[in-house]
Amino acid sequence: MGCGTVRHAAELERLVLTGTGQLALGRHLAGRGAWLCRESLAECAGKAARTGRFARAFRRPVARPEAERFAMELSSSLPSGAEPGPPTR
Repeated sequence: MGCGTVRHAAELERLVLTGTGQLALGRHLAGRGAWLCRESLAECAGKAARTGRFARAFRRPVARPEAERFAMELSSSLPSGAEPGPPTR
């Protein structure tokens, strides 16, 4: 979603907009999902926040501060060069 790269599902993380308007990662969370590249998760989320792609992916408005907060959380939670854990099933 963020960078527009086509990848295999095992290389992606699912992002969901919760009923309270917060963004959360999880393959099995309820709701409409969007996918971000696992290897560049924070960068893809940041690009999606800046370009309004979250709203298009979820087909409803996403508060820009929430999108930017989520991208910042991702970038600060992952050490440089680290990848998130394996996908949940």
